[in-house]
Formats: sequence, C-alpha cells, structure tokens
Amino acid sequence: MTAVVRIFYHQGLMTAPISNSGGRFSSDSVQMLHQPYQGSDSLTCDTGTIASTNGQNAGAGALLARVEVQPGHAVYCEINPPNRSVNANTGSPMISGNVVYPFGQGWKISVLEAALS
Repeated sequence: MTAVVRIFYHQGLMTAPISNSGGRFSSDSVQMLHQPYQGSDSLTCDTGTIASTNGQNAGAGALLARVEVQPGHAVYCEINPPNRSVNANTGSPMISGNVVYPFGQGWKISVLEAALS
C-alpha cells in the first residue's frame, strides 16, 4: 500500500476574529493557522520507500507545517532543520491524521509509511 502525505506551510497562528455585538465586552484566545498558506508539498511513500520534501516550497515566512496523513494510514516522520539530515525510519515518531509542527525556511520533512496490522 501507499500513503499520501500533504504538507501546508503557514506563517504562524492568528487570533480568531471576535464579533462584538450588543456593546458587551468579549474576548477569546482561540488560535487558528494564518491563511493563506505559504506553500505546499505532496509526498507518496510506502513501507519500503522514504519520501522527502526538497525544502524549497515553504516560502520565506513559513513558521509552521501542517502535515496531513491520508485517512486510514500512519507514517513515521522526521522534521529536519538545515543542519540535520535524518531520514524517517521505524524508530521515528509515528503520526496519523493532521499534525502541526514548528518549521522554517529550508527545512525538510521525511516520511515512511508505517505498517498497520
């Protein structure tokens, strides 16, 4: 089998807008990903093939990466700043669903599908 991993690069977080109706004070601390996203990547991996981003699509202002793993799949994942080069392997953190990581320009993501039984 193969797993598709989509990655979206964001400038950071922003506070959710608040509607002030009726003249009452209201405040909130709900945060969301800054939109629009700066760039994206799509990777396809399987249990024997590592896939990696090239570090070029994040954009200069990217501070976060939202990693989306295809439903029903899990992947091992490594996040690599420019001075680190570790490929995803069975000892790497395993993720499924959607995860947000700190990120930066020139950073790379490496993934390997985890066998789910």
